[in-house]
Amino acid sequence: MRQERIIKQVDKMVKSARITEEEAAQLRATEGTTDFDAAVADIRARHEGAHMETAIAEGEMSQEEAD
Repeated sequence: MRQERIIKQVDKMVKSARITEEEAAQLRATEGTTDFDAAVADIRARHEGAHMETAIAEGEMSQEEAD
């Protein structure tokens, strides 16, 4: 069910720049396999990293805290 919901939203997520075309392709390629959850985890990790970089740059978090 969760996979279906994510796959239905892929085009919308690309259009809004929430994920890249490459990430969308990875999700589509792994749909219905055990690799799908790993693809989602990779995307989430990239997003978390970007948020931490911003927090560090804006002084909301130190590099040590991020590490």
